[in-house]
Amino acid sequence: MKRWCWLLVVGAVMLAGCTSEQQPTTAPSEGPPPAPAPVDLSKLRQPDAQEVVLETRRGKIVFELFPHAAPNHVARIKDLVSRHYYDGLLFHRVIPDFMIQFGDPNTRRADRSMWGQGGDDQTPLKAEFNPLPNVVGTVTMARKGQDADSATTQFFICVGKPQPRLDGTYTVFGQVTAGQNIAEAIAHVRTDAKNAPLSDERVTKAYLIPTPKKLLQGSPPAGSGSPAGSGSPAGSGSPSGSPAASGSGSPSAAPASGSPP
Repeated sequence: MKRWCWLLVVGAVMLAGCTSEQQPTTAPSEGPPPAPAPVDLSKLRQPDAQEVVLETRRGKIVFELFPHAAPNHVARIKDLVSRHYYDGLLFHRVIPDFMIQFGDPNTRRADRSMWGQGGDDQTPLKAEFNPLPNVVGTVTMARKGQDADSATTQFFICVGKPQPRLDGTYTVFGQVTAGQNIAEAIAHVRTDAKNAPLSDERVTKAYLIPTPKKLLQGSPPAGSGSPAGSGSPAGSGSPSGSPAASGSGSPSAAPASGSPP
């Protein structure tokens, strides 16, 4: 009897050892982190939400404003638009599959060497980084080099494809709701060595309108990269090359396309 009890004890110990070997402790997965959840733009809209209309010779570009995401930047843009600050200014830096930049008062001058350096008549804004992604149609504030708190009047519209490397490092304050095809056309015009258009890509008039009720009632989440508006780019000429990255003390600029800011 004692022998059988001893055999049962030994068998139980061996069985426990085998079970332990079949369930090793594993290290956490080292795979990529999960993609961020899409941003629901409807949650950023307010009953009195407004959009900015940029009239050009090609048509209108319309973008909605997100005061919940970047209240100070939206207040600045609304103030400048209301004072007709942007009327007559040129898109002065355009890069296909990246962005088109606008808002420099120096573009009223014939001296192209000064384009991109204006806006110092306004107080610099502190960055308002937020979770909004840089997708096609995103409207984001430009700045001087790597100084996050140097934005004044210039901004850029994302074209061609999303720019996730900019997420959380530039202040997003709006999204195109109509006329993205116009922005894409401007991105493909012929340019000089500094990516300034050789054609007259001017905003003849900028003004505010109420956000349409259809947007206030809900819309698909941002982040898909689908352009707003319709149509194919209609610009002429070949795309220009990539510019050098902006450094400290450089003109107000969107980030260079070659490397992350």
